[in-house]
Amino acid sequence: DLHLEAGAAMASDKEFSAEDSLLDREGDVMREAVTVFLARHAATLDLVRRAADRDDCRFARDWSRPSIDMLLPEIQALRAEARLLALAARRAAAEGRHADALADIVRIQRLGRHAAAEPILISYLVGVAIERNALAELVDLLPRLSAADAPLLDSPDVRDLVGRPFDFLPALRGEEAFGLAMFADFADGRMSSADVYAVEQGREIS
Repeated sequence: DLHLEAGAAMASDKEFSAEDSLLDREGDVMREAVTVFLARHAATLDLVRRAADRDDCRFARDWSRPSIDMLLPEIQALRAEARLLALAARRAAAEGRHADALADIVRIQRLGRHAAAEPILISYLVGVAIERNALAELVDLLPRLSAADAPLLDSPDVRDLVGRPFDFLPALRGEEAFGLAMFADFADGRMSSADVYAVEQGREIS
């Protein structure tokens, strides 16, 4: 999966978790450190863009048997991918490559839709947060555009940035399924309070 490949590349780079990260929205994107960072992650950006350009995204999970110990490694990866695309978009905008910047902003929103498509509340909330990032980058880009850039805004993808909201219903249904599955597991003894505590501590259920 492209998201998992990109996630593995980003997880190995401490810059994504640094306090004063180059990915933060503050700071000069034309710094040499940013140039080096983006060059280092050129292959990662390619993976992220290819993933975001897909219309749909499905992660391998058995939603017929929802469980509280179900792992969601893609969530953190999608957030990091959005930050990386945002940095690339800001750099492109600073260099006057407005079409490239806008294309990556559109991709950020698509990452949000990939996250929100998972039928669980946390994924939906992450999707909404990623979409908010896309809109923030769009707001910063718009004052840089000139009349010659007007055709860039005349596309369904760009209009969709401020178009239809994410579908909340799958997340509600997913939360309902999780709740019913947990009650059933407690009722027939397949789960105990100790199991819940183990999950909260990051341990596997025995």
